[in-house]
Amino acid sequence: MNRVREWREARGWSQAHLGRLIDASQPQVDRLEKGERRLTDEWLKRLAKALGVGVSELLDIAQEEREGDGWGRPGPTFIAEHDLPIYGATEDGHFGALALTQGPIQLVRRPEPLLRVAGGFGLYVAGESMEPAYRQGDIVLLHPSMPARRGDDVVLVQVDDHSDRYALVKQLVDWTAEQWTVHQHNPAETFTLDRRRWPSVYVVVARYNRR
Repeated sequence: MNRVREWREARGWSQAHLGRLIDASQPQVDRLEKGERRLTDEWLKRLAKALGVGVSELLDIAQEEREGDGWGRPGPTFIAEHDLPIYGATEDGHFGALALTQGPIQLVRRPEPLLRVAGGFGLYVAGESMEPAYRQGDIVLLHPSMPARRGDDVVLVQVDDHSDRYALVKQLVDWTAEQWTVHQHNPAETFTLDRRRWPSVYVVVARYNRR
């Protein structure tokens, strides 16, 4: 079995919505999720880009545990002394968009909400758009599959054509099938984002303050 359905439902998407993102029909998505249609390399690339995850994260658990990809779900090496991957970030763009490092820059101790979660991760906050809630140098710690609710602090992620990742740390206000409505604190502003450009949302479950 694969994990396409798991990741789709974690995003709160219908099969039809995912189909629009990968240029497929709803019945095609249904067959892909059920394993009735083979996940070719081309399908895996389309799905991974739309869902904002690594290709290995779409595969069955046995293969994921063998491979891992260092992003979102690092494989079987969780619940250790210091094993939670943290990504670096630099401010790069409007609304405090962050350019993320390709791989983790350090490993830290897991907080309680992620102790039994395969795939938690975190990133450094850069910029001042979410002060005073999050200051530059703080680390936000993220759950890989927890459904987001209105009012949650979240990290939205997009992956461009070169596999570079960009993130936004914001408060989730509302959403539709086409867009997210988010809020930032500094300067105080509420605005919308295209879900096709920002398909992935991760809930902030803890924070390590800069010391």
